[in-house]
Amino acid sequence: MKRVYRFVNQVPKNINDLLAQYDKKTRIGILVATVGVLAFGIIASSASFHNPLFNALYPKAFSNASTGGIFDLVPTAGQLQGNAVLVADATAYNGQAVQFVTVKPSSLPSITPTATPTSTPLPTTSPTPFPSGSGFPITSANLKNKWGTNAEPNMRPWHYNGPQPDGWFCDDAGQGNWPGSCLNDPANPNPYQQSGILTMIDREMQLAAQSGVGLIRIEFDWPLIETSKNSYDWSRADYIVQESAKYNLQLQPILVFTPLWASSQPGNTSSWASFPASNDQYWTDFVTKVVSRYKNTVHYWELWNEPDGGNYWWSGSSTGAQDFTAHILNPGYTAVRAGDPTAKVTVGPDHADTAWFDSVYAAGGGNSFDILSFHSYTNAQGSEISQMQSWLNSHGMGSKPIWLGEIGVEQKTASGAQDFTTNDTAHVALLQNLANQTGVQQITWYTLRDELPRNCCPISGGEGNAWGLVQHNDTTLKNGYATMQSIAH
Repeated sequence: MKRVYRFVNQVPKNINDLLAQYDKKTRIGILVATVGVLAFGIIASSASFHNPLFNALYPKAFSNASTGGIFDLVPTAGQLQGNAVLVADATAYNGQAVQFVTVKPSSLPSITPTATPTSTPLPTTSPTPFPSGSGFPITSANLKNKWGTNAEPNMRPWHYNGPQPDGWFCDDAGQGNWPGSCLNDPANPNPYQQSGILTMIDREMQLAAQSGVGLIRIEFDWPLIETSKNSYDWSRADYIVQESAKYNLQLQPILVFTPLWASSQPGNTSSWASFPASNDQYWTDFVTKVVSRYKNTVHYWELWNEPDGGNYWWSGSSTGAQDFTAHILNPGYTAVRAGDPTAKVTVGPDHADTAWFDSVYAAGGGNSFDILSFHSYTNAQGSEISQMQSWLNSHGMGSKPIWLGEIGVEQKTASGAQDFTTNDTAHVALLQNLANQTGVQQITWYTLRDELPRNCCPISGGEGNAWGLVQHNDTTLKNGYATMQSIAH
């Protein structure tokens, strides 16, 4: 219960005792002053404690009252507990209980007015936490074009519980929850990566924008944001959202993986992150918080990545699909809309998996996505799109758009080795084929740059994949990059 302290000179037994101490003229003055004080109190109250005169006299009084702050007229209420001589009444302000307590002025500490802080411009390289929905640019939900690109995966929990060293959520040495988890490979130097993870993110956002795409798809891994129950690290996600607005890119975050602290299978050392939370509210609380926080700027959300099995969800069977629908999709969709009623939700498997969608639909998930998505690595995307459109039509959802959430091809040499050169003929051919693709609203390339996924910590491994339109150094552009520019602009 909040306390508001009223001021009196003393506490007489009754009004006659008080007035009897003074002559007639003084008594009249006291009565006039009393009327004035009462009028002042009424004005202050009617102004919801924001009367200018009241605020000028008592600048600390009722600080943050409009948001349910602490309504003390003194710095430390505890100092006055023994001097409170009367509880006048109890009421409520902004839905919070308030006690009005009469206090002797001799016990009151002095109140030093403080200047109202002024806002400062938001730095572009040092993100600042913001309350829900504020502080982030208001952007349009309209898609710039049908082209997008994927950033690197940010987590591979089947290897270790932390950020993937080659992704956007790793931490530089001495910083963050996983200090020293960012890749710095002398054999494959990336000058932007070596300069710091925020520098690399900015460079890759710039590369994405200059390629002509209008959307960037990236994991917002639950374990990397809510690091323990109700403990959130927003710093990296804040920066990524700010950067997407800076470069006029639509952001499509993927909310994926269950934190170890929330998992229903914490003892499963290899796949604890691919099971639902032990309590659905852990998941829905996170979803609503993240969506509400970024609702000004982010308008498309993906619930999980490739939930039809593999490393991301515990099973692609009908039972696994039912479990996903009951504990991730349906409650997650409701949670997204609670955070932003205008947001769009997409979900999709790792291929054109109509059997998986059948199971989702049978489990009651047909109304829990606005966009049907799937991934394609078969070079048969045309027939796959037709197949998925037929499925939507047959289930009364023919107006829902289709997105290719991932599509790409590894560039390889004649011997089958990864080919990291700029002569990426396989990328060029696929992009040219996609240029005239119909029946799909969004095509998101996998990936922007070549990837060197690593384990940690210490950083280890030697995997390399030539999926990108840019070499791993974020400097050398391949022929496929120029092709994307020609078809996306």
